[in-house]
Amino acid sequence: MTLFQVRMTLARDADFPEGSNTRGYDFVVPLGTGKKPDAKTWKQHAKDCLVRRFWEGEEPQHGILRHSGGQWFVDYDPKRTNDDEPFVQLDRHPIEEGNYLSMVESDGKERTFHIVSVKLLGQ
Repeated sequence: MTLFQVRMTLARDADFPEGSNTRGYDFVVPLGTGKKPDAKTWKQHAKDCLVRRFWEGEEPQHGILRHSGGQWFVDYDPKRTNDDEPFVQLDRHPIEEGNYLSMVESDGKERTFHIVSVKLLGQ
């Protein structure tokens, strides 16, 4: 199985000039060639691709990583679409420590996150 546990924390932005280690996401994603998300493997393990959003001062949110129409996103409630948070071109970026990923959060803001760890699931 090629599932990985990823942790990313908020990078510096206008609201958080120093970034924040207490705001971010933990998620499970299948990685293939070039350490990029693998949609074929995701289809086989979609139910295992869990996401947890942690944000200081708020209760954690739990969702699932989804892939549809070439887009990767976090789905917090399968019965609604207005709560989805899309990644920005997730399939084009290697997911490895030190890299950055962006996503559009439910408030409509695009935020950048720093990947702080990538571990083979179960290690």
